[in-house]
Amino acid sequence: MEVFIYHSCDEITSSKDPRDCIDCMKCNFIHLVNRPSQEQLDVFYRDEFFQRAKPNYAKEEQEDIAWHRMLFADRLEDFTELLGRKPESILDIGCGTGLFLGWLSRQKGVRRCVGIEPNTQAWKLALHSGDVILTESLDTSCEPFDVVVLQFVLEHVLDPVAMIRQAMAYLKPDGILYVCCPNDFTEIQYRAAKAIGKPYYWVHVPDHINYMNFDSLERLLLRCGLTPVLRDATFPMESFLLTDGFNYTEDSKLGRFLHTSRMDYELALDRADRNARRHLFRLLAMDGKGRDAIVFSKREAERCQKCDDPLTAHPEVTAMGDIYRSVIICDGRIIQTNEKV
Repeated sequence: MEVFIYHSCDEITSSKDPRDCIDCMKCNFIHLVNRPSQEQLDVFYRDEFFQRAKPNYAKEEQEDIAWHRMLFADRLEDFTELLGRKPESILDIGCGTGLFLGWLSRQKGVRRCVGIEPNTQAWKLALHSGDVILTESLDTSCEPFDVVVLQFVLEHVLDPVAMIRQAMAYLKPDGILYVCCPNDFTEIQYRAAKAIGKPYYWVHVPDHINYMNFDSLERLLLRCGLTPVLRDATFPMESFLLTDGFNYTEDSKLGRFLHTSRMDYELALDRADRNARRHLFRLLAMDGKGRDAIVFSKREAERCQKCDDPLTAHPEVTAMGDIYRSVIICDGRIIQTNEKV
């Protein structure tokens, strides 16, 4: 397996090893050289992903329910902090079994939870996850959402830019896009790979196409017209690989044991001092560390040319029959007028 550094997509189009990756200057993130077709991906995620790649996912998700609920409470707190109010509507693209949406739907003030999920097996589980609307696709002309979630999605799609822009189409102007993806090709991974003698152990074919870290993910969001406003991280599982006898990449039972140990540690820390736990993982994120990169972002606000405040800071809206006139006023002067019939 090889990583080709600093070549564009056009310069390397194929490779003998399906796990070979390219640090692509055109895309600004690392991805597989030999990417599957969209048709192959559609079949894999619709009929095989949960059935073959993650057969125990739903069972283990229920076993870990206390830990998941702790993280769900974190996310709701983050959404509320960044919006300045509790979110009323959440869209989860790639919602899996719908566990997160089901929990959200039972929280006071949250009135609309919608999930998009292509996998048929996950559909059956998600239908039992509370007051959740589940769909295979969603028209962008629908009522927009306070929050759109892309959790473990961008690493799986052929065009992450198109996926982010699709998610943005569902967002309210002041909405939050929440993105979580594996934090890959990091310094600790290279050290762990050397310790276990297994280079690039984190490259998973065929399901992981793209490989990002905090910096490349934030560059991608900025490219799409979003402003990153908060980072968070998850426990750096790779740290176990630096200890002899803890090579979970070769032993799934050991991996499950270490994951359980990690959850027990986080739950115990949460009971002792929740703020300390939250602060710890945000410090990891600030330093680009953690197994998963979590970034919250908002749309770049259109700004007043006179005072540079967001235009939403001083609009006056008047209705005249069927015509709605939005007048942007700054220091008593009309800056911009928009009419919609």
